[in-house]
Amino acid sequence: MTKKYLNIDLAYDFITTKEKNGETFTINELSAYSMWSEKTCRTHISKKLSNYVQKDGKEHLTSGILYLSKFDFRKILSQKGTSSLDFSKRGILITKAREFALMAVSNYNNPLVNFRSYGFIVNIIIAYTALFHSILEKNNIDYTYKDKQGGDILIDGDTKAWELTECCEYYWNGKVSPIKENIKFLIGLRNKIEHRFLPFLDLICSGECQAAITNFENIITTEFGDEYALQSSLAVSMQLSRLSSEAKTNALKQMQTENYKVVREFMEINKKTYQTK
Repeated sequence: MTKKYLNIDLAYDFITTKEKNGETFTINELSAYSMWSEKTCRTHISKKLSNYVQKDGKEHLTSGILYLSKFDFRKILSQKGTSSLDFSKRGILITKAREFALMAVSNYNNPLVNFRSYGFIVNIIIAYTALFHSILEKNNIDYTYKDKQGGDILIDGDTKAWELTECCEYYWNGKVSPIKENIKFLIGLRNKIEHRFLPFLDLICSGECQAAITNFENIITTEFGDEYALQSSLAVSMQLSRLSSEAKTNALKQMQTENYKVVREFMEINKKTYQTK
């Protein structure tokens, strides 16, 4: 915790703990913990943090701070007005990519969710798509689909942008990459399980999910710098490996049932394919 951001970091730790526990807090409590004056606390809550704070009498409750990294929180509270925010298309896409990656991990680690892997896969695919679009923006690459006359193809009035598979092919220039194959595997798995409720898949594909978030972290920091890393945000470690031996046995039994047949066959074939590349 650097001296420059001491008060901001203390405020972040205090607020995220309260939000995680679903607890309210008072201005006086925030002031005592962060070492800000009560006036400063009120100013930040009413202005820079107004989108995240709800007031109930003298109590305050935050929503969404957990999805901000400490770096993002510092940026919000350190900015003068809104001039330092990046409202470019690239900046918006990077923010979207990071937030959906964090949502993927949050969903995966949520003990109240029955089908964690599907929620993770859906969100991480959105995150990767936004990430690659931001990279293409950075490199001034047109990533929209064209018709035979060279004009933009429109979907509901909006230009149709490259899907994730197309982005991967361009990014790796048609070359074989285990990261690309991991992404393609998750895309295929999403399509297979979209209309099936198969909660025991959470254990079976945990390795692929962990690899996906690790690879995402590596790409975003390589392309945009360490300040965009996820590791300083809420827990990025995947927690499904903590299942009991009984739960693991049940998962393996469920994977042998007819209900899992289509997905099991897809996973067996495609795991062998990308793990050997």
